Amino acid sequence: MTTQPNRRSGRRRRSRKGTIIGASAVAVAVVAGGVVVLASSASAASLGAVYSRTSGWDSGYTGQYLVTNPDSSPIEDWTLSFDLPAGARIDSLWNATFTADGQHVTVKPEAWSKRLEPGKSVVVGFVAQGSGAAQAEPGNCLINNVS
Repeated sequence: MTTQPNRRSGRRRRSRKGTIIGASAVAVAVVAGGVVVLASSASAASLGAVYSRTSGWDSGYTGQYLVTNPDSSPIEDWTLSFDLPAGARIDSLWNATFTADGQHVTVKPEAWSKRLEPGKSVVVGFVAQGSGAAQAEPGNCLINNVS
């Protein structure tokens, strides 16, 4: 007697790798808090920056930008800028240097993170002071002066 392989009917099973990749992309988007910026430069290379708030308390919060090079060519230098909400000010920032002119913050990379290889990222984190409306998300984010 010949036996036939048992075939299951119904749904097709997704690969575990595809599920993990999809779930990771959704998790990044959710953690990002909806602020995603893509910028391009004259070399047609692109940079992405995703903001997320990492902690908060009554008089301040911590936030970070994940600056990523999704392109196939390295990026030689970059500048990130954004506007803090009225009443907020940065107390400290790491993995970069910054200047502030009122609420406008300009971030320059450290020497070790100026060049971003393809697929690589750098996290720029900061502690901001301010309460109430001053804890809103930063706005007008630009990378290399492009939104």
